[in-house]
Amino acid sequence: MLFSLAIHVTLVVFVATLLLALFLLVRKIVVEADDSATGREADRFRPRLTALLLEDLAEDQDRREVRARLWRRVHGQEIGLCAQELSSGPIWRRSERRKAVWSILEKVGLEVSGGVTERVTILLEQFGYVDDAIRDLSSRRWWVRVRACRRLGLMRSQRAFFPLVGLLHDREEIVREAASDALIETIGVDRAIGPILHNIRVISTWFSIKLSAAILTAGSSACEPLIEALDSRFASVQLFAVRMLGELKDPAALPFLLQRIEKMDIRIRIACLLSLGKIGDRSVYQVLLRDLSHPRPQVRKAAVEALGVLGSPDALQ
Repeated sequence: MLFSLAIHVTLVVFVATLLLALFLLVRKIVVEADDSATGREADRFRPRLTALLLEDLAEDQDRREVRARLWRRVHGQEIGLCAQELSSGPIWRRSERRKAVWSILEKVGLEVSGGVTERVTILLEQFGYVDDAIRDLSSRRWWVRVRACRRLGLMRSQRAFFPLVGLLHDREEIVREAASDALIETIGVDRAIGPILHNIRVISTWFSIKLSAAILTAGSSACEPLIEALDSRFASVQLFAVRMLGELKDPAALPFLLQRIEKMDIRIRIACLLSLGKIGDRSVYQVLLRDLSHPRPQVRKAAVEALGVLGSPDALQ
């Protein structure tokens, strides 16, 4: 009986292995066929799209957004024909074409700069890729929402602004960070930092590293939204704002930091003292000297460090 059972188990394992091998083989054939078909469609669309994107306009316009609108008006019929071709035919053929065109525009979007980026955005809007990504932002699967955010960041379409702001309240941290990155890519850090700090609730260590790099690149133009974030209801946002104001070293932030330091909790107060030291102004001496006698040793240490950064002899006493 045991021998018979062993034979049955062996047969079941063999059949299961065989079925799995057949499934993987069929899947490989289907994927390769799909990739081959997509490649053929890409070869067919690539010359048309490249010529369309790189064609110069006869009119002389300095502003990129004006040139982009003019380009869309001049080539509206050709763009419409491409859009119609992408939406016609059997479902499988439409899928192949859309994958092919996306692969072309994605590569161009990553490689070019200047006015061509606005043209890529126009094509992505006209061909429906932006609407598809915005629709995916409502998916129940977090990885689909993240993928949609990353695609929208590449597309840089203004249509995505409000949907991306709404996703800053997503329950998944990775989605919130992806939405923030997409906003920065779409409208620039100068305009994006305000909505991000106003809507986001938690700034993790990893996210703060990425966001601080963008803010440092923007410079003092990011100072105003950071000052507004000092009154955020969320401690991690306040802490981030205090630290970044210190890194920017903009004297305009001093009055706002000094007004709020007494109401800050210990961790944020310590960061505020260090930021006051980094900004460097004689108006902060009184606050720093007073905190040398603070009952908390961490606060006293921060005051000493801040005075040291300022070059005050009081830091040596």
